[in-house]
Amino acid sequence: MSAGKEGISFLPTLLGKSQQHDFIVYASGQGPALVTVDGWKLRYINQPEKFQLYDLKAGYRGENDLATDHPDLVDKLSQELFALLAIMTTVMAHLKPIMQPILNHTPDSFYDGNDIL
Repeated sequence: MSAGKEGISFLPTLLGKSQQHDFIVYASGQGPALVTVDGWKLRYINQPEKFQLYDLKAGYRGENDLATDHPDLVDKLSQELFALLAIMTTVMAHLKPIMQPILNHTPDSFYDGNDIL
């Protein structure tokens, strides 16, 4: 990887090798979330500066919002989350022109009925 770039290669996973990550990021209808290997889950609600923080070790359902009890952790994890979302937005912007022709076709339009063999 070039100097100054950040990222985690997906190649080892594709090759069946396990990888350890410090956190995962995912999105739901409530907004994006970051989950750490330590068991913390930070969710950004689709409103500016509205975060929820859960200790998943204390309960996997995330019912007790601890954001006000741990403002430093919310700040640290929110910076990580926003940095990753910015990277993902940039990647998606670069992929859109490449993917658009594919997205414009129906599955049937990729096969014209002629075998290549």
